[in-house]
Amino acid sequence: GNFRKEEPMTDAKKFNDQIELLGITISALSRRAHVSRKRIYALKAGSEASASEIVGLSKALLLDDLQRDAIFLAPERE
Repeated sequence: GNFRKEEPMTDAKKFNDQIELLGITISALSRRAHVSRKRIYALKAGSEASASEIVGLSKALLLDDLQRDAIFLAPERE
């Protein structure tokens, strides 16, 4: 069987909604969060975020702990 551990995925919809809510550009978010624009586009598509990306983006997007967990530690959907 295939018993791999479920990797947390980025909740792309919530991530994109928060970016829109703040009205922040991808370039500005990239600078504030110290995450490349390429990685932000990957996260916008649901890629898994690293710990350092989560920290930087959570600050840049003004997320509280619950929002952070809902966006970046979303269980992978089949």
